[in-house]
Amino acid sequence: MNISCCALDQARGLAMPEMSARDHARYLNLKTPDKRRRFAQSRILIDRFMKNAPLAPRPATLQVTDAGQPFLAGHGQPAISWSRSDDYLAIGLSANGSIGVDIETWQDRPFGPMLKMICDHEELQRYQMSNVTQTPAHFFRVWTMKEAILKSVGTGFQTDVKRVVLPQSLLSLSAGETLDVVCLGRIFETMIVERDGLTLSIARDTTGLAPA
Repeated sequence: MNISCCALDQARGLAMPEMSARDHARYLNLKTPDKRRRFAQSRILIDRFMKNAPLAPRPATLQVTDAGQPFLAGHGQPAISWSRSDDYLAIGLSANGSIGVDIETWQDRPFGPMLKMICDHEELQRYQMSNVTQTPAHFFRVWTMKEAILKSVGTGFQTDVKRVVLPQSLLSLSAGETLDVVCLGRIFETMIVERDGLTLSIARDTTGLAPA
């Protein structure tokens, strides 16, 4: 896998790549200058990543599915995923198994009601007993990992997020460790990166792949 996590201000001074018609339409529909700035900076950094990542094909043709999932055109190309939160961008490439990444900056939110939106009853009870509703670090591990898994599946929130039930051990996963998560009838190799009030979750679908 190739993973990148960077601040959007790293795009300063870099040339804007040519936008697809779809991206240009999205850019024009954004309502504020700040949203347009973040969108443009994201595209600049994605372009830089694709020019430098070892797994990236050259040239690379990025496209997007109807479900909003990015992919690289052509047979046998690596899987790609990206995510932006505030002024941070995460990008992932995988040559073996589809990948999903999700990044979130910690914010003061009503964690209890949000967990009810994404967890079934049994999982919610486990998290309530573990003080997940009171701890931003724990809450954003759950939120971002569920979204990363759904991105890896390729459906995003078109799939019922409550079907993604995570193991309790995710809350104590250390930096650099991986954890296999079994859900949706598949196996996902997962990893979490945390720094400075930021959580990045990575999920790679390893169903049917030989052990590394």
